[in-house]
Amino acid sequence: MKNTFLKLSVLLALIFCHAQVKAQSKVDSRIHRCGTMQQYEQLFRSTPEFKKKFELNQKQLSSQAKNKTAASAKMQMIEDTIPVVIHVVANNNLQSLITDEILKSQVDVLNEDFQGLNKDSTRIPAAFKPLYGKNKLVFVLAKQNEYGEPTSGIVRRVNNITFNAGNTDDAKRSAFGGSNGWDGTKFMNLWVVDFGTTGLLGLSVFPGDPRPINLHGFVCDYRAFGRGASYLYADYRSGRTTTHELGHFYNLHHIWGDDEGACTGTDFPDAPAGQDDTPNQAGDTFGNPDPQGIGRVLIDSCSPNPPGIMYQNFMDYTFDSAMVMFTHGQVER
Repeated sequence: MKNTFLKLSVLLALIFCHAQVKAQSKVDSRIHRCGTMQQYEQLFRSTPEFKKKFELNQKQLSSQAKNKTAASAKMQMIEDTIPVVIHVVANNNLQSLITDEILKSQVDVLNEDFQGLNKDSTRIPAAFKPLYGKNKLVFVLAKQNEYGEPTSGIVRRVNNITFNAGNTDDAKRSAFGGSNGWDGTKFMNLWVVDFGTTGLLGLSVFPGDPRPINLHGFVCDYRAFGRGASYLYADYRSGRTTTHELGHFYNLHHIWGDDEGACTGTDFPDAPAGQDDTPNQAGDTFGNPDPQGIGRVLIDSCSPNPPGIMYQNFMDYTFDSAMVMFTHGQVER
């Protein structure tokens, strides 16, 4: 009887573990943290001229960064305060669900994360604390529109369109059912949409993108935008999708360099000497490797020794609860 009970217990344990693995794999396949690089790869394949122009513009940006005199002059022209416009493109039911307060909470998250005021920065391991980067950018909802008229900084366009990775630019144009971006030289445009069952959370535009500047910005699924809402995806409810994607908007790359585990890529392409301060990393990190927040060391084939990889970085693919920092080099870039 004891042997039978023991065998039954082991069998049930195996079944439970198998079910957990299957459930996890379903989450893996359903949620796609970031579609930015995939979108660019598709654009590069379909439009070679787009790729040439983009790479030329990126080289010009890198050249400016390497020229300290030019970089200093440009820094003096950069406003600390970034006026934000949030365009909500969705049906009536979602418009009611996505309240102004939830939209405002996303702006709060951006200020905390970019300025290094996020309370969960305590999760940064001791080895990485000296690299913790903070900047002075202040994000605020726009108080005046393009014509100097008072505004809440929130624009709502009602329709029943469900978007996907292939038509995100439509969300940025009224003629295609979206909401026209405001002047991209004066405002940061964010679009909140319904990506349906695609599992896609968001896509951004890199600086140097040759598309019209009013298409520059970030498009996010409503279930990953803001914090404190019951309808948000369980593992993406802290607003870090927007933090990650605006990292791309400010020319930050994925921390593993998108080199498919080769350990030869970099997340600081064409950067000035000494700016790259993130550990080499083989690939993206999924989930939360450190649920207790004790600074667990995680190593891989590119960083096989402690302190290992920086899965706490905003430019990785971990759950919102695990990503908590930019580095000094990222802030400088």
